[in-house]
Amino acid sequence: KNAKILISDGCSGSTITQDFIRRILSAHGFNILKSSYESFNLNLRKNPFLETALKQIKGKPRRSDSQILAYKLLYNHSISKGQTLVNKISPIAFSTHWKVLEKMGVDYVYMSRRNALDICVCSVRDCILGGPEIGYPVFGNNGTKTDLCFKRRKSGEKIQAFFKEGEAKNCLKRVWQKTKRKAQDFLGKASRRNQDTSSMFYHDLFAFEYTPDEKIFQDSFLAWKSFIAPLVEQVNGTIILDILRPAQNTLPPLASHRDVIYNFEQVEKELMEDESLQEFIRY
Repeated sequence: KNAKILISDGCSGSTITQDFIRRILSAHGFNILKSSYESFNLNLRKNPFLETALKQIKGKPRRSDSQILAYKLLYNHSISKGQTLVNKISPIAFSTHWKVLEKMGVDYVYMSRRNALDICVCSVRDCILGGPEIGYPVFGNNGTKTDLCFKRRKSGEKIQAFFKEGEAKNCLKRVWQKTKRKAQDFLGKASRRNQDTSSMFYHDLFAFEYTPDEKIFQDSFLAWKSFIAPLVEQVNGTIILDILRPAQNTLPPLASHRDVIYNFEQVEKELMEDESLQEFIRY
């Protein structure tokens, strides 16, 4: 099969996850097409076939029509080059186009972030996924609002999330419910296809990067082995070990939410009022 898809939302660790997927598949013998990690997006920089797709659709094209046609053209391009297309699509796009993707014969896996508060913080700091409606990014040293947004990731600046009153609580509830619903939708569609697939949380895959603990490394290894299985005919565990091992214990422990939320005391007070939300606070 010439296409492998990671189904995941933004702010879920999808970029690094896809990077590892590409490396593992390449080591398993796949010739990976050099393409954007988000080539399903309606963006010429991310899918050069979008312009061709728009010309082929008569009249005013619907967003979903141009999206899937541009992807098909990119997919056919990968076939013509004898290469495998690897990219990410959102759960919403998957839900819209899954029947077409099945006819194309793509393989797919699903990944989400267990801590929904991390997604809310990320959406505010990156100014995406409704972030601007619930808060805004600020410089951590003085609370001044900044428009760095996604560029903050490479800025070297300490950028924190400032939540409007009550919005962290609302976001957390909304995101967690959506996360569960999207996973159920994915597994339901996958079961109708009667094909092996997998759903995994980001932290289960990457916990090994934050500690030298060998048990945690082995747990992450097993998670990756299970996660990658639907994308290859036979998983080579040695390949996965060789790719994971150099990254073991290379990152500092996950930051406390106090370090990434500027008005942490206000947010903490709001979340502590609801027992079901207390577990998401990381100290």
